[in-house]
Amino acid sequence: MRSFNRTWLFPLLVAMSGLIPLGLQAANENCPTLEEMAASYRFPFDNGLYATVVGYQSVKPGKLPNQRKIELAIPTFRDKVPVRAILQAERAPLTILLLGIFGSTSGRFERVWPGWLAEHGHHVLTLDSTFLPYFTKASRTGPAGNVEAEAERISEIIAAFLERPEVRGRVSEIGVVGISYGAIEALQLGRMAARGQLPFEINALNAFSPPLRLDKTAEMIDEWHRKDRWKYTLAQLSSRVGDVKPGADVSDSELRAAIAAEMRLNLTGVVMASDSIFGLNALPRGNEFDDYYKREEYAQAWTFSKYMHDIAYPYWREQRGYRSFDDFAASFDVHLLLKEQPAYSRTFLTMDDPLNRPEDAELIRRHAAHLGVVILPNGGHLGYVGTPWVRERLTSLYECAGQGNGVPVSARK
Repeated sequence: MRSFNRTWLFPLLVAMSGLIPLGLQAANENCPTLEEMAASYRFPFDNGLYATVVGYQSVKPGKLPNQRKIELAIPTFRDKVPVRAILQAERAPLTILLLGIFGSTSGRFERVWPGWLAEHGHHVLTLDSTFLPYFTKASRTGPAGNVEAEAERISEIIAAFLERPEVRGRVSEIGVVGISYGAIEALQLGRMAARGQLPFEINALNAFSPPLRLDKTAEMIDEWHRKDRWKYTLAQLSSRVGDVKPGADVSDSELRAAIAAEMRLNLTGVVMASDSIFGLNALPRGNEFDDYYKREEYAQAWTFSKYMHDIAYPYWREQRGYRSFDDFAASFDVHLLLKEQPAYSRTFLTMDDPLNRPEDAELIRRHAAHLGVVILPNGGHLGYVGTPWVRERLTSLYECAGQGNGVPVSARK
């Protein structure tokens, strides 16, 4: 019997771009407008849940023979941070790929976009998700979930990578591409760039399917876990959803249950790491024989909303002075982030993304032209990431950078 696949959803963030070897060029006159990009989009599934699972699982991973693992020493970090990089022999653009909430550089999907980028002559830097326990342990920044603080740490990682002897002087442009949770981090970096807060220059940025209100997404995942998860065993979900093929007859309830189970299985380690590393005493302790298992048992019952309200927010309120949970949530509100993006920033959203509330998606749709957003009618949450349409968007990352927001920050509504 197959084990339950715990890495098929919320992959890493990735970026792609066309080869422009000798400096950032002005937007090509042949580059499509945001509206033309949307008009050329086609995706076969109209059910957002189905698209989320089937579309992602249909992506075929490739081999990355030239990718190397590098451990970076960051002055403010306690431990070294492992990253994966592909370096070209000549001077080239560097594209940084930021993954989804539980994305790992060793994952299945995470080998697709780096391969596309490398084929187009790019240096590629891929980072594991900053939400993972190992990152919390290495950075000691604070409990996972403060996207603003994690983007600051990402900027330090990028800066350290640029100073490596094999990289220094060989980067012509820098681009950032993120997916899901990583897309929010990419937009955070875009805002930092617009404010002049980065130690390097970004030339292009693409954000694919950032959850528009992360706190509301957490509530939806928790609700799916309550209402759908316990209708099925993990073995049933693995059999029915673990490797579902296009055309398979799978119910929405099964899809919601599988997504929720995937997310909650991964959350347990995050809760335990944050509680232990920062001495929060949020979990009860056992004796010398069963302490770990008792803490794990309680952590398994934690919801995403409980984690955000009882661990992430209280800690960061003390560290950064958030006045309320709503104030904390505003730091990762995508609508607010989009208002402060540089002109080269592009964001891609689907209207049937099951991880967004319809009213939040509609708010973005109404202001898409002023926010540098390409609105797609369907595709679910990242179900479209393996399509030729996405590959074209990524391979034109630098060439069409001027076809992003295009509105000066000072004039944006």
